[in-house]
Amino acid sequence: FVKLTSGSITSSTANLTMDNLFSSTYRAYKFIFTDFNPVSNNQQLYFRYRVGTTDQSDNKYTHGSVLSYFNGSNSTGQNTSANNTGGRIGGWGCSNLPANAGQYSILLSDPRSTRSAKTMFYTIVNPKESNSYWTWESGMNVYHNNQAVDGIKWYIASGNILYMNYVVYGLKH
Repeated sequence: FVKLTSGSITSSTANLTMDNLFSSTYRAYKFIFTDFNPVSNNQQLYFRYRVGTTDQSDNKYTHGSVLSYFNGSNSTGQNTSANNTGGRIGGWGCSNLPANAGQYSILLSDPRSTRSAKTMFYTIVNPKESNSYWTWESGMNVYHNNQAVDGIKWYIASGNILYMNYVVYGLKH
């Protein structure tokens, strides 16, 4: 892995846009987001791929996940959706309390490929609303388009990102 970029969002920000991030040098990318908090409680992290400076907002994004959560007893669940205009990381929202920040590990496979759809796998540890409601979730996103993309925009569907540390690594094959 080669570190490509890193930084922090420390005040209310509409999105984190990473243009010209993807190149033919790397075939996979690892995103690590720590201490993620939205401004409003119970919000999910979304993304759209970009070509140049244009969001790819056609309804070709599919999401699926399984989760385990604890709120006094152990439970499991699943979440799926298709034909969306953007990708979603997780089926449940994240807390806006700093003590309950979400932690994300995301692997994106070959976004510059013109042979296949864009595939992303993720794992989240996400305290939803309080210290008594913890989730662990693992899932995938598929962008059903074989067009090469060179960037990505991370955002929240309703509101802003309040805080998040991020680092992105490239993986050569």
